[in-house]
Amino acid sequence: MSLFVFPLLVGWAMYVVVLSSTYFLTLTPRHRVESAWLILIGLGWCTAVWRSRGVTVEQGTPGGVPHLKLTALGLVTLSFFLYRSTLSLGLLSDDFVLLERAAQGQVFGGWQFFRPLPLMVWWVADRLVSEPWLLHAVNIILHGVNASLVAAIARLWGLSNGAVTAAGLLFVCFPAVEPVAWASGIQDVLLTTCCLGFVITCSLRTRLRAEVLLSTTALLAALGAKETAVVAPLLAVTAWFGRRKQWNPLPISVAAAVAGSYAMWRISGVSSGYDTATFSRYFVKELLSRLYGSLALPFTAAELLRIPMLGIATTCLLSILILAAIRQSGSNARVTELVTRCAVWGLVAVLPVWSMFYVSEDLQGSRYLYLPACGWSILLAALFFQREGRGPRVAGITVTAVVTAVWLVGVDSHLRDWHEAARIRDRVMTAAVVRLADARCATVDFSGIPDSVGGAYVFRNGFLEALGGRERHPVKLTRDEPGLNAACNFRWDGERFR
Repeated sequence: MSLFVFPLLVGWAMYVVVLSSTYFLTLTPRHRVESAWLILIGLGWCTAVWRSRGVTVEQGTPGGVPHLKLTALGLVTLSFFLYRSTLSLGLLSDDFVLLERAAQGQVFGGWQFFRPLPLMVWWVADRLVSEPWLLHAVNIILHGVNASLVAAIARLWGLSNGAVTAAGLLFVCFPAVEPVAWASGIQDVLLTTCCLGFVITCSLRTRLRAEVLLSTTALLAALGAKETAVVAPLLAVTAWFGRRKQWNPLPISVAAAVAGSYAMWRISGVSSGYDTATFSRYFVKELLSRLYGSLALPFTAAELLRIPMLGIATTCLLSILILAAIRQSGSNARVTELVTRCAVWGLVAVLPVWSMFYVSEDLQGSRYLYLPACGWSILLAALFFQREGRGPRVAGITVTAVVTAVWLVGVDSHLRDWHEAARIRDRVMTAAVVRLADARCATVDFSGIPDSVGGAYVFRNGFLEALGGRERHPVKLTRDEPGLNAACNFRWDGERFR
């Protein structure tokens, strides 16, 4: 079969590269490229599975614990280095609303967004330090911890030291910065910490009671961070299915019962249009293409239009890696198993938001990619280091270094948008305070307030909370004095309120 199928796959991969290149040069419609990619991946996976029939899955020799500790220390340090500038960002959009709730002790919020754990963390942080830099520091630390947990899972899956380091490095440098740069992103960052912790505890070979207790505690913490943690048991099954010596089904069964009960309890009182999306082949194609397309190219449409070679080079790299993995599947099924496991991880991670999953052209909503990026980082690391030997190891290190360097530039570029959002926030706040100082109004209303800039939120929510709160010059939004106008409306024209 290989004599006929593999050359056909090579030819189709070349067609995909050409088609994708013309897309990035704005010459081909998007749907044709997506369909071509789905065909290549589908046929490639089927071929790899067929070739690996009866082939022993070599589990590999996992990296040592000392190496993992040094990797974790390096990843947390790198996270601080990359995101240190966010310590001065302050609050943006939803931050003002959430901090006000946390400061007042309203940590359980409303029914639709029952996320007490992040608000508890903010309540503690607010009492330790009144400035918002600590909120950003929490996100940065958790991001480094999450990268370390990704590396730990890669180690448990039997990846080499080089692949383990690459997995953590790729995750910490992933250019979709929204969940880390935005203080409100703690909901997704903390969710990922707890979910990864849950997956790891399900593989601990301790006493059964301790294992159930630890895994259930981690799951409850994840559910308290964000509702999407209901997929944690499925993530654990994805991580350990087929590895009987590395997991016990009882903790996952208990967790599935807890998560299922929680899901039914939450869905029973929520009417947010969650299930209004039409499930069809087109919808599935859109979900798959947007999810994996955003993971493969976590850059804005403007960046890809300005530098089309970025998309073309990524297309060439992924095509080569896919063909190499298919070629190797005939002698070692481990790469096929790892790629399948990681790909399923990404899809499972977005199942709770399947009807609303969307990442805009300027990467708004990229927080939805944070949990899927864990599996994606391990997938890339497995492909980069899929063969043993000095030559392949040097090649893996080289490719990892190149991809990391490109992603580092992306992180820096995307953080500039958030700093620009902070500058616009300050300008709007100052103009509002000055305008209100001269206004003779019983009540005030504002319109035209900047929503976002380059993917970074400014005041989609929280403007009145920011204006009347503690973080800026507090002003009275209502007055009870004689001789005042009944109501005033101020509209932002880009420079001042009129």
